[in-house]
Amino acid sequence: MLMILALFACKVVDAPADLEELATFTFANFDDPAALEAAVDSFPLLVDDNLEALEKGYRVDDLSADHLESAGISEAEIAGVIGAMGTVTYASRLQDVLDICTARNKATLYDNVLDYDVLSSTDRRCFLGESCEQYDESVDETTKITLLGEASRTFDATYRWVEDSYGNSLVVARTLSPEPVSFSTKIAKVHQQYALVLLYDDGKRTRRVETFWVDAELVGLDVPDSFAVDNAINSMAAQAERVDEQISGG
Repeated sequence: MLMILALFACKVVDAPADLEELATFTFANFDDPAALEAAVDSFPLLVDDNLEALEKGYRVDDLSADHLESAGISEAEIAGVIGAMGTVTYASRLQDVLDICTARNKATLYDNVLDYDVLSSTDRRCFLGESCEQYDESVDETTKITLLGEASRTFDATYRWVEDSYGNSLVVARTLSPEPVSFSTKIAKVHQQYALVLLYDDGKRTRRVETFWVDAELVGLDVPDSFAVDNAINSMAAQAERVDEQISGG
């Protein structure tokens, strides 16, 4: 009887078996601890099964208005949203990577970040020490993008420690940027963008699995979707190199 009562008291969540569906499931259920635990049990195995494709990157399609509604973005227009999924590997351990990824002084760390103003945040050090399960920040950021000029945006990011069924600690992060990006040139328009990131130890390195959705256009140009996917994966790889350089002191 006690076992039966315990089963009814526990919330059991089955994560999708498809990697793309798992990404949107995790994005939409980010505030549900049981869903995140189910997701991190499935993610690394599915990544290993699809590693070659993920390292090249590929397009994903299934972010819906319902997913965004679950993330607190109401009445979102998703007709122009396309997505890309890929993976990169940092040469550094998870704690070191996480320290750089959540750093507040990115404008001094990276030459492509012109301004990084943390408008509000929770206790970052508590989170890095794993005493706090979650870290939240709202940020105004201006970056320099080749050919496109300066790009300014405001985004909200949340990082969460999640323990899998084997006792391993992984980090799941979600970034929401529902407002348009402001560019110093008229070449590009970005109406909204979102991301889901999984970070976990992969031996002595850290694997980053990212799904990135963006509603963007290059004005006057008909750019194939493959360009957007390639650009997202290349940007992910370049940023991983910058993080490793900061950690190594290079």
